[in-house]
Amino acid sequence: AFEKGVESVNQSRSGVDRTRYLSIFSEPEAAPDGSAFEEAIQKSAAILREHPNSKWVDDALLLIGRSRYYQQNYVGAAEKFREVIALRDDREGEAHFWLAQTLVAADRYTEAAEALRAGLERDRDFGAWTARMRLVRAELRVRQEEWAEAEAALEAGLEGSLPDDVGGRAAFLLGQVHETLEKYDAAQSAYERVLEY
Repeated sequence: AFEKGVESVNQSRSGVDRTRYLSIFSEPEAAPDGSAFEEAIQKSAAILREHPNSKWVDDALLLIGRSRYYQQNYVGAAEKFREVIALRDDREGEAHFWLAQTLVAADRYTEAAEALRAGLERDRDFGAWTARMRLVRAELRVRQEEWAEAEAALEAGLEGSLPDDVGGRAAFLLGQVHETLEKYDAAQSAYERVLEY
């Protein structure tokens, strides 16, 4: 049900608007089929009610949080991601990423910066989720027009393991940031890097 909802969101997306800074991650929009997300929430809530101590608790919480994110219910989504972080299990890095992404989407920049600090400035490395958190930090810095910090966060994030679509969008945003900083040779290199993805 969740995948069906995400697919409907992705199908309703328009192309890239080069007059705006490109968002690296999917921005929530009004989903044409919001019932799919509601179904995912209901099924996950049933797991939590019927099996509160199962190994699927973190998965159910994350699915509820992600569904609420796509429904633009940012308060509810953030609550679920915080619950996963409190479990301190294998999905903690993913929850840190989604919490930060949710807070940025909600324009709660101070809280987003704190969430990123909590996820990134620890002894524990969350692998691919660490790279994604660095990219969320970059998007936050772009929104705050802190160009040098955005540039550094994008470069750090691009060093990690990323899916091709995320890496390509991050490289494109890096090109835009380089252009803003009037580093045109670096911008050209970043745009060429998009083609590698």
